[in-house]
Amino acid sequence: MENSTIPTSPNRNPADGSPSRNKKNNGWNSKKEKLLKYWQEECRLYVWLHNKNSSYYRKLNKMITLPAILITAVTSTALFSTSGNDEDKPLIISFGILLVIGTFLQSTKEFLGIENQIHRNTNSSISYQSIVNEIEEQLTQDVLDRMDGKQFLRKTKNAKITQWCNLF
Repeated sequence: MENSTIPTSPNRNPADGSPSRNKKNNGWNSKKEKLLKYWQEECRLYVWLHNKNSSYYRKLNKMITLPAILITAVTSTALFSTSGNDEDKPLIISFGILLVIGTFLQSTKEFLGIENQIHRNTNSSISYQSIVNEIEEQLTQDVLDRMDGKQFLRKTKNAKITQWCNLF
């Protein structure tokens, strides 16, 4: 019989497929792990903050949108029903003022870009959670089964920078 070797991962011993102990920790050391744990906690904080912001903007959106819809609907209906009556001039003026308030609320909502803020914060939270999950995945694996430490550190740093730049 021929003695043939089966190709294995560079982190594995070619003879028996067990983790190769002669390769030096796959570019990992305690300093890199500590830095990644710090970044992981930092990203967890950003996830929490963006979720809080998103929740705040959702509440603000409801507080502005619901009264604006209600005011616009009531005043539009009332103005149609009172058209042609000169006796109801004060009532028409009151409805006109309410209509201006409703328009102001809708314009304020558009000016502040509340819906855009909700989406941006939600997407940022998801992106930061993805970074947290990737770090967790690498740190829970055996050192020799992980991605190269230097490459993973660079990849994570670039992901954080990209996410930070996308905020502006």
